[in-house]
Amino acid sequence: MITGFEQRREFPRYQVNLMVKVSSASGEFSLLMLDISGGGCQLILDSLNMRMLEDGSAELHFDELAPLPLISRWRLGPKVGASFRIGPATKTALANYLAQKYQDQGAD
Repeated sequence: MITGFEQRREFPRYQVNLMVKVSSASGEFSLLMLDISGGGCQLILDSLNMRMLEDGSAELHFDELAPLPLISRWRLGPKVGASFRIGPATKTALANYLAQKYQDQGAD
């Protein structure tokens, strides 16, 4: 059964559980990324770096890709949902890259 939230997804989401680098005006941090899609990702943040995604200066460093600008959209405890501040063509290219990279895993 597909819920209303899942129907709003523009791109497939892949469960990754990877350590990634996120840089912002307050520094660079290694964070756990739970999932990623062409439109955004879900990260685990601790209380020390919780605000780093709120000012719009944060960038995700993932694989060999160019840094992806991101901003938080929601927070539930230490989990933060962030969207990428990139254009539609770049989102589609990222979604295609992820589909190829995680083709054996399947998407949510």
